[in-house]
Amino acid sequence: MAEAPWLNESEMRTWRLLLNTTTGVLATLDRELQAAHGVTLPEYEVLVILDEAGEVGLRMSDLAGRLHLSPSGLTRRIDSLTKRRLVRRDACPSDRRVSYAVLTCAVCGRTSSIG
Repeated sequence: MAEAPWLNESEMRTWRLLLNTTTGVLATLDRELQAAHGVTLPEYEVLVILDEAGEVGLRMSDLAGRLHLSPSGLTRRIDSLTKRRLVRRDACPSDRRVSYAVLTCAVCGRTSSIG
C-alpha cells in the first residue's frame, strides 16, 4: 500500500491556522455562553438540537448520534442539563428501553411529553 503524502509547509501553515482559529472561536463562544447564560457550548448544542426536534424531543440514541457522543457521554451531558431543569427525560410509552430527551418549559415554554 502506498504511503499517503504528508502536507507541505504551506499546507501545514494553513492547517495550523485553521485549527487555531477554530479552537479560538469555539473557546470564545463557550466563555460567552457560560457568562451570559450559564451553559457550555456543548450543552447549548444539545439545547439547539432538541429545540429543532420539537415538543416530542429526540430518542437518546438519536441525539447521541447527532452529537457524535457515546451513550455514556450523552448521559453525562443530559444529567447536567436535567439537574438545572433545562431538559427532561421522557419514557417511551411503547418501548421501555427507549427514552427521549425533551426541552423543559424553562427553556422554551413547552409542557407536553411523549405519548
